[in-house]
Amino acid sequence: CDVGNQGLIKSFGGSSEKPFFENPFEASRKVFVFPDAPHLLKLLRNHLLDQGYVLSDGTEINRKDIEHILSEDVNELKIHHKLQPVHFNCTYSTRQRVRLAAQLISHTTATAIRCLHQNKKKLADWIDLFDQWFDLFNSRVGFNTKKMACGYGVHFEEQDSVLEHTFSCVQSMRAKG
Repeated sequence: CDVGNQGLIKSFGGSSEKPFFENPFEASRKVFVFPDAPHLLKLLRNHLLDQGYVLSDGTEINRKDIEHILSEDVNELKIHHKLQPVHFNCTYSTRQRVRLAAQLISHTTATAIRCLHQNKKKLADWIDLFDQWFDLFNSRVGFNTKKMACGYGVHFEEQDSVLEHTFSCVQSMRAKG
């Protein structure tokens, strides 16, 4: 659902502490409500570009750490061929493009950081985590070559681990600004 539908969720008895309500036709089953993953990914990207985050161990992550990819990945064979200045300078309607956010917060970006900045492992891991979370929440098919893009439960242990790790990370990190 859209992040703004809190009133609707509350009317069914749901909350952030209880993200579900009983199925009105079969009380033994629950209906879980999740915020709109593409919207959350764009918000995550926007705050990363605008102010940045501080992880639980004090590690700061911001746009400069990722922007260096543009200036350092200049060989004929590029590590991250999709990354362009528009990914960092998006304003107005370009901030609404999920694809730009997904390309920035992606496994490819994490890999480029690992190749170009071996001392930025925590940043690469953070980006990989949110890439996996987005794949999991944005899955549209039962089976996919990427485990996290498969329907929930196909790779339950790995998928559940990503959910738990993401929850823990979000609870402990702080937005700057």
